[in-house]
Amino acid sequence: TVSHMIIKALMDEGYVAFVCSQNIENLHRTSGIPKSKLWEVHGNLFDFECSNCGAVYDEDFPPPVNDMLCTKCSRTWYKVSNRP
Repeated sequence: TVSHMIIKALMDEGYVAFVCSQNIENLHRTSGIPKSKLWEVHGNLFDFECSNCGAVYDEDFPPPVNDMLCTKCSRTWYKVSNRP
């Protein structure tokens, strides 16, 4: 959205150093704010963590349910991650 792009522009100009958000829809990262400068308090609908081995996946789009296999342990991963 326009507001997310403005926050990104303010970050690029040095007015904003870090963003703390309670949004879960990935718009901050889509606007170009790096994950290292963003704390998503409630997690992100597009981040998944394997419930078996703990591998973390950042997805651009939520995967279809039948494609939710971990590439490391081949088990189903379905837990939404809320790691900073």
